[in-house]
Parts: sequence; C-alpha cells; structure tokens
Amino acid sequence: MIVCHLINQISDEYVPEQQDFQRWFQAFEYKDNAKITIKEILAPLEDIVHDFSVEMLRSLESAFIVDNQKEVEELRKKISHVINTVEGSHSDEAKEFLAQQLRKLKGADNIVTAAEGFVFDFDGHTYKFTGNFAPMNQLLGLQNFPGSRPGIPADLFDDLVPLNEAFTHGGNEFLFIPGGFKPPHKGHIHLISRAVERLPEAKPYLVTGETPRDSVTLQQSMDVLRILLQGESSLGLDDLSIVTIPKGGLVILDQDGQPLKNSDGDPRFSNSPLQGIYNSALGLPKKATVYIASSTADKKHADIGKSIKRARPDLTIKALSIPPLAGALEGEKMSASDMRRAILDGDLKKTLMIGDSETDANAAKNAGIPVILLEDGYTEKNTTEIHHNHLVKDFVGIEKIVLKYL
Repeated sequence: MIVCHLINQISDEYVPEQQDFQRWFQAFEYKDNAKITIKEILAPLEDIVHDFSVEMLRSLESAFIVDNQKEVEELRKKISHVINTVEGSHSDEAKEFLAQQLRKLKGADNIVTAAEGFVFDFDGHTYKFTGNFAPMNQLLGLQNFPGSRPGIPADLFDDLVPLNEAFTHGGNEFLFIPGGFKPPHKGHIHLISRAVERLPEAKPYLVTGETPRDSVTLQQSMDVLRILLQGESSLGLDDLSIVTIPKGGLVILDQDGQPLKNSDGDPRFSNSPLQGIYNSALGLPKKATVYIASSTADKKHADIGKSIKRARPDLTIKALSIPPLAGALEGEKMSASDMRRAILDGDLKKTLMIGDSETDANAAKNAGIPVILLEDGYTEKNTTEIHHNHLVKDFVGIEKIVLKYL
C-alpha cells in the first residue's frame, strides 16, 4: 500500500520533525484502531449529511400513514420513554449507547416525520436519505429486542415507566393500589379486596418496591400476600398485576416526562410507590380513568392525583377511599413498619397471636406461638375448625390470658 511504502521511506531517511508524523502513520496503518480513526475523521461529515437529510425530510409525509402528525407524536413518546428509562438506569453501557444515538438524533423533539426516508438518483448513482430513522430504530431496538446488544441488561425496561401498550387490557380504567406490603397485613387485604370489588371493570395494579425493608423482601411479601388473599378474599394474586420499583429507585419525572436533576446534573430517584403511579400515568392511553386507592386514614395519596392531572390533563383522576377495618381506631391505620419493629425487637417466647381467622391461626402455629382466637371474626369458618389455644368472645379480661405468657 502507498501508506506502507511511505512509512518505509520515512524509516530509512529519518528526519526529526517527521517523527510525530511517522508515529501517526504507524498507529493508523498497523494498529487495530485504524477503523476507529477513520470513523472519527468522517464523523463531522456524517453529521453534516445527517442534519441536512433531517431538514429535507421535515415536510415529508407518507401516503401509507393515515395521520402522519399523530404517528410523529407517538414516535416522540416512545423515544422519550427510552431516553428517560436509560438515563434513569444504572447501566453505563446503555447510557453510552444512548449518547451515541443522541449525537445524531439530538432529542425526541427532533423527530419530524413518520416516513422512513426517500430514494433519489444523482449523477448516475442512487442514494437514500433516512434522517433520524437510523438512531430511532437503534433506540427502539433496545426495548423491542432485550438482550440483543452486548453489555446492556436484558431487563433494562422491566422497571416502571411503562409504554402505552403495557397498560392495554381491553379497557380504559386503571386502579392503582400503592403500598410497601412488607409484610402484608389485614389492612392491605381489606384495602385490595374492597377496591377491586368496587371497581370490577378497572385493571388493578399493586405498586410496590423491590427494596427490602428490615430484611423483608419483595418475594417474601408476595408469598405472604398470596396466602392472605386465599384465606381472606375471593381474589388471587394472579388477578392482580404487580408493578415494581427497582432497587435504587425510580427516576423522578416532571410534568413533561423529563427527568428531574440534582445540582450535579444527575437524575433524581425515588422509592415511593406514589412516584411509581405518577410515572406510570404518564404512559397511559389518552383519556383513561385513573383510580388511586387508599385508606381513609391515609390522606397523602390525594396529592399525587393533582400532580398527575397537571401533567396529563386528558386523564380523569379519582381517589378511591376505603374505610378501615371494623374495630380500627378512627384516623388510625395498620402499619407494616410497626409489625416489623415488633417482630425484630420482640421476644418470640413472649409473643402471642391475637387473631380472628384461620390465616392468623396458621401463621402463629407455623411460628410456634400461642393463639388467642376471637369468635365471630374475619372468617366464615367455624371456630372448631381453626387452631387456637384460647377462645374469647371479646377483649374483656384478655389481659389475664396474656399475663400467663409474660
């Protein structure tokens, strides 16, 4: 090759000022980075041609698309979703790949046509201008073909922030039931079953996080929830969709669907199920109805509905307040945090189960602790069919039984 011949001449007739030139040629010709070097040289020219083709395609509409502008908006939403998910992920490989594609695409707002491109002849040659089709196709491929790109996690899009099609269930009503559920308790079962009973046409979603709480994992919570639902409700866990927030949190989105950033310019994250509902709502179908279930003792859930409405005015947002279980103190709610603290800080040998159902009794029996069973409780079974050590009609005098174990 000419370059090889030139290198040899320079080597034979060494000139000091040509030393750097010689090293460059040697690196270019003989090293493995030749293709990379060529790519770097051509990059500015590629950018000029790309930007020119984008402008050429700006007013192009396809005769095969009924509503070109609507399709452009859908493409922008999908690309925005990919961008937000990658920016909010913990994958450096995915972020690097995103940066490469955004160098040409610039951003979702730069999507100007739903047409793939156009073909033309010039000076005896055939050319094709595709504009932003290539970087769009690359980004959409991350989600449509998970695991196809080495180094990028296959489950990158398994977290929240779903696309419209993730919420397609044959209806336009969605019921979100947020909670930690670590561990689930009767208050949770009451809330879930009553909410679903009142809205049979809505698709129910439990919104919770993958992050353990005091060593209670999501899998353990779902196992307990399955048992509780079987014992206390006509529902099954398979009747519900579980939407999880990944460990490390979910990226916080503003009302335009863009990540909020901290003072260092990095995305902010939240582990709150309410943030999960907000991010999910941004991807719901147009004019959908969103129900957010909560106990009447939990007032803060109403605020997230207002935030969703500001971001998606087309959605109908309704709060679904479920009264607490009979016998609960007014304004009070059952707390999984209190349950965890009692379990972790307590002495198993001085622990009792005071319950009113077969589920309570079986849980206590499995844990090896005594059961005080309340008659006429939260069950349809006869008390003779339920394991117990003591049977009471009410709580009058129950302290005498408790003292025997302390």
